[in-house]
Amino acid sequence: MAHLKETIGKYSELIARAALLASGWQAVSKSETEESFDISARDPGTGEWKTFQVKTIRDRREDRGFLTVSGRKGDGQPYTPEDVDFFIGVLIGEGEFPRVWMIDNRGITDYW
Repeated sequence: MAHLKETIGKYSELIARAALLASGWQAVSKSETEESFDISARDPGTGEWKTFQVKTIRDRREDRGFLTVSGRKGDGQPYTPEDVDFFIGVLIGEGEFPRVWMIDNRGITDYW
């Protein structure tokens, strides 16, 4: 059986891909090899390929007053703009529909 964190991550990726398709992005695909990004897609306006790192949003509204998206790689360093173009933050709440935000990668460790 898959670990809960892995299951949530895969669910977030599926939601992110569906959101891109619903927003007109084309050729939305998941990398089959280990890359710094989770998804690539063609911009509907320019036709340029862009890369996306999907992150599950942490709801910190009760203790800190905001939602956060981690911009960190596994080694703790921030993703650089060369690593990925955008983050897609997916907010998953029990009994709620997931919500999605797309964030420009500014090379910092946390987005809120």
